[in-house]
Amino acid sequence: METATPWQEAAQWLQVLGLALILIFATVVFVRGVTLAIRGRHQAVRFGVELLLVFTVLFLFSHHALRMAGVGQFIEPLEKAMAFLWWISLAFTINASLNRFVWTGVLSENGVRKVPKLLTDGAALLLYGCAVMVVMHYVYDKPITTILATSGAAAFIVGLSAQSTLREVFSGLSLNMTRSLRIGDFVEIDGIYGEVHEINWRSVSLLNPHTGSLYIFPNSAVADKTILNFSEPTELFKYWIIFHVEYGASPDLVIRTIAEELENSKYIRRDPKPDFNILGFTDLGMEYRVRFYFDGDDPWWDAQNEMCMAIWSSLRRKGIRLSIDRHKLLSGDEQQANPWNFDNLTKPDEHLAEDLVRDSFLGQLDPSQLRELASSARLLDFTPPDCIFREGDAGDAVYFVTQGQFSILQIQDDGHEAEIGIYQGRECIGLECLAEDGNENHTVTVRAERYSTVYRLDISLLKEMVSASESVKVVLDKLLEQRNEQQRQYLQLHDASRDKAERLKHHAAINLHVREHVEDIFSKPLLHRFLHALSPRKVERDLLEAIMAACALVASSRGEVDDVERDFLREKFGTIGLFRHVEVDEGLKLFEQDVRNIRDNGERGSHTALAKIRAISEEPRLARVVMGISHGMTGLHGDLLDSEKSQIEAIAGILKLPPDIEDLAGSIKN
Repeated sequence: METATPWQEAAQWLQVLGLALILIFATVVFVRGVTLAIRGRHQAVRFGVELLLVFTVLFLFSHHALRMAGVGQFIEPLEKAMAFLWWISLAFTINASLNRFVWTGVLSENGVRKVPKLLTDGAALLLYGCAVMVVMHYVYDKPITTILATSGAAAFIVGLSAQSTLREVFSGLSLNMTRSLRIGDFVEIDGIYGEVHEINWRSVSLLNPHTGSLYIFPNSAVADKTILNFSEPTELFKYWIIFHVEYGASPDLVIRTIAEELENSKYIRRDPKPDFNILGFTDLGMEYRVRFYFDGDDPWWDAQNEMCMAIWSSLRRKGIRLSIDRHKLLSGDEQQANPWNFDNLTKPDEHLAEDLVRDSFLGQLDPSQLRELASSARLLDFTPPDCIFREGDAGDAVYFVTQGQFSILQIQDDGHEAEIGIYQGRECIGLECLAEDGNENHTVTVRAERYSTVYRLDISLLKEMVSASESVKVVLDKLLEQRNEQQRQYLQLHDASRDKAERLKHHAAINLHVREHVEDIFSKPLLHRFLHALSPRKVERDLLEAIMAACALVASSRGEVDDVERDFLREKFGTIGLFRHVEVDEGLKLFEQDVRNIRDNGERGSHTALAKIRAISEEPRLARVVMGISHGMTGLHGDLLDSEKSQIEAIAGILKLPPDIEDLAGSIKN
């Protein structure tokens, strides 16, 4: 019998020692893995791979180690046990990967699993069943022909009965992976318009905001249809209207008349301007198409109504008739009743003088003067977006409103149009042109907000009446001063409302670009994502801690933190797709800890939170994500507070980013 050399004995004992160390290591890994698996789905994949590595090493070393230890009779049972555990670990890893990347990944909505538990549990059962059958056949040499035949027949029956369901699942997987549809997009599928309400494993739901109807399409049907997405590539909507005009009207005049009317539109965008297209000649007359733009779905009907009213009222003013088949409709000449047809002078209402006295200024005139004004007055009507006059027009008349409502618009220094007041019934418009130091041209635009009628009063006659009475001058000056003060108050409210709207607009832009940053940081090919799931997740942890610390600082600066902040964080994680890479619940726990630390420890708690933000300050993309979410946390309860601004400035200083939200939006975009 050969005697082992000292080197051989040393090598064998090293194998035994290695086995002992591996067993200790396996125990540590198992305990640690269970802990990580309990914490969330993001750790389960890594745990499964670690188990695979441990059982692989144990299987390779156990044979020599047990033989050297003199317990060779346990080699075969232990190897079979290691093989069994290896296959079960493989099934566990595959199932964890499905949970991580599919069920709560591409097929989920804002981190909420949409695939039924029956399907996910069935997939897990199938995986573990396959692993057990492989072990029985290849490890324990047991015949599984009968089991396979039975399971194959069952699988065939189940596959036939569930083939439509499986088709929907894979179609849903394709829709989610290509991101052709997103929750909140306004789309048209197979002629059906609506907002994408839900995308799950089986179907796509569209909610028509105008009718409240919910349309549900199978995923396979959506995948086979042409999808018109109104929300991509921008949120700017466009639509068109076709109309006909009689051949007697110049096409150039028709287009210019409508275009001028739309220069003061309320819902239709003026940039880009509406596009006009002459389609050709028809039996009805010249055919026109006008394409117009508006902001999103909310003003759709208002914009369409405004376009129709602008076409009707502007052409009516010029005496241009929309073309219809008058013989079949037995329609007369609608221009005969048109007050803008100056060939047909309308007599003023005999009670007009009594109505004029109700105005605070005109009421100062003598009855004879009022009767003289009424006798020369002319009745006119206005339909939105008609304007009585525009900024810069000559002040050649005063208008007395009998019914309806007008808004007062003024162009600000930055080119923005502000609404600074309203005129309603029994009020005079254009009185500023009567003041001695008044402008000859109007400094504001007055636009109809609904169908309104006014009497046009002779301004030269009014000027004579004002100059003849000092008391009337005093009343006029006082009235103009009151109106100026009201307009200043309106302007302040407008500026506050505009600031809030601009902030929301910048928030939306920041969300879009932050989402792109998140996808750029974390989204990689599937193999890279799988390998990344196995490595230490320092980037995700640091980012999560920095986000929660920044949000805790901003939220605590307002006072008591409530569910509004927590709901915002949950929604934000879904909006920017961050839930795919970090645990939302874990983030909320960190948020609560930071809030308590700031509340209980004051300055020390704030310094700790700022230190977490400082940890990612050298990574520009991470810094922009943190800054973007921090800005979203501001103003959740109304106006933006000075304390919130101070915290934003402190966070921006650490991250080396601009604190102003507009500058930040531009920075993130670039």
